[in-house]
Amino acid sequence: FTILQKYIETPLIWGVFVNAESQLFELEDLKEKTAAISRFNSGSHLMTYVLAEDLKWNTDTITLKECFNLEGAFESLKNNTSDYLLWERFTTKPYLKTNNLRHIGDCPTPWPCFIIVCRSDFENSNKDLITRVLSIINKKTESIKGNANLKHKLATTYNMSLQEATEWLEITEWSQQALNQEVYNSILTKIKSYGIIS
Repeated sequence: FTILQKYIETPLIWGVFVNAESQLFELEDLKEKTAAISRFNSGSHLMTYVLAEDLKWNTDTITLKECFNLEGAFESLKNNTSDYLLWERFTTKPYLKTNNLRHIGDCPTPWPCFIIVCRSDFENSNKDLITRVLSIINKKTESIKGNANLKHKLATTYNMSLQEATEWLEITEWSQQALNQEVYNSILTKIKSYGIIS
């Protein structure tokens, strides 16, 4: 695959969630506890390591419980087979009450959160098409925040309040730029250090 460019410049904010009945109230309380992840090598797996590094924990001592999906993670927290979960903060908020969860903190990605990629063989034989597609995407993302209806659409689609949708938009910046080689190398170094890729 080839990275064509960044799509979202800003970090993705991952919320840290626990069972509302638990005695875990601060991020520091999670040290040496079990993290629910969807799958190994997934975002929830990766971000558990990012959180541990942010809190200066020994990442060799992290315990993970594979739950296969968000519902499985909720069930694991409910059954006390795991202690905490990292998932995108805004889209998880509607599940707080229905799954008896408590939000105890955030962990932003230390890199831009979305990029545009394509198969290298496709890129090599479709350069003009890719240029046109990226041009369309970039024109749209340059003006996306000017769309007055977007916050209403986000609120409806993700079952969140208008205030939450507005906050989400305020901290999100789209990009029309290539991913800097230095940033790419630093991301790669981090992911390798977590043992997620060789």
